[in-house]
Amino acid sequence: MTTEYIFIDTSEQLEEYCDKAAAFPWLAVDTEFIREKTYFPQWCLLQLATPESIACIDVLAITDMSPAMDLMYNPDIVKLFHAASQDMEIFHLAGGKPPAPIFDTQLAAALSGHGDQIGYANLVQRVMEVNLEKGHSRCDWSRRPLSKGELAYAADDVVHLGPIYKILTDELQARGRLEWLQVDLDSLTDPSRYTPDPDNAWRRLKGLGRLKPQQQQRAAKLAKWRETEAIERNRPRKWILSDGALNDLSRRPPQSLDDMSRLREMSAETIKRHGETLLEILAETGLPEGALVEDKRILQPEQEPVVDLLMACLRQAAQKNELATAALGKRADLEKLVAGDRETALLKGWRKVAVGDDLLKILDGKVQASVNSGRLHFK
Repeated sequence: MTTEYIFIDTSEQLEEYCDKAAAFPWLAVDTEFIREKTYFPQWCLLQLATPESIACIDVLAITDMSPAMDLMYNPDIVKLFHAASQDMEIFHLAGGKPPAPIFDTQLAAALSGHGDQIGYANLVQRVMEVNLEKGHSRCDWSRRPLSKGELAYAADDVVHLGPIYKILTDELQARGRLEWLQVDLDSLTDPSRYTPDPDNAWRRLKGLGRLKPQQQQRAAKLAKWRETEAIERNRPRKWILSDGALNDLSRRPPQSLDDMSRLREMSAETIKRHGETLLEILAETGLPEGALVEDKRILQPEQEPVVDLLMACLRQAAQKNELATAALGKRADLEKLVAGDRETALLKGWRKVAVGDDLLKILDGKVQASVNSGRLHFK
């Protein structure tokens, strides 16, 4: 059955719809955008649903989105999302801060035992027993006019959020886990998650721990330059400098453009546009001493059994709480914990209560050496 929706492409229609929507305690929200060719997402469509109606709002046609933004920042309305992070970035960019309060059905589903990072369509099928159309998942939302099929597909993304919100809230209330969820929801409304930070762009680099300390410092300088350039030009990071090229430059800094051209990952276009600047950055002296990160993949032989023990504890905690193991943490998180990382999410919020404290007991030697019938016993 095709979802019925209102299509809004004028300021007058938007204001009228938002005035009515403000009367309800919750508002289901989704956004459609493109960012394949830009650093910042280009917002194209806004989908809203109240208990009475669904609207697809043409953001490209409406110059003043303030009525919708007023709803987003209304403290008396709970905004319902599924996998909210990218939508929150959209609103942070448009309004200067992420909306609140919110409810994320993906996070709530994980705490209700529906699996870690479950997709919206799968959650709708599981909870509502409805199969959603998937044919327009890769369409160009900036193209106009949008077809009726595309708009109906977009409307489907909000039509079930209200009923699912009620079902998951009741489940979490019964299990005493609403406070658990709130910890994760609070992190989603933290503005720092969505504010570009060139100084810390190196944290996005994969495999940084495999570089030597001075190579890591070079990579950090290059990552800061790349992030700044991408922001100023509003282009994807990889269009400025690919990760492979950044790693090559960090490992083997060239002394000339000719040297640079010999690096496999360096394209002629990148050298032409940025080569001289990159040489200047690489020629700078006085890099900080020491490594930014340690290679968490490298554990001592005697540490591997400890990770195995922690993994058993993680599985036991997941089984006890009727959660997917991945909703608590992954083996890579445990390896970092054994290597000395104490900033992991396993030691924060509800995860610390559910499993983190027990993991620390194992690391502190306060767990019995024997494992009876697959169960760990703590002193």
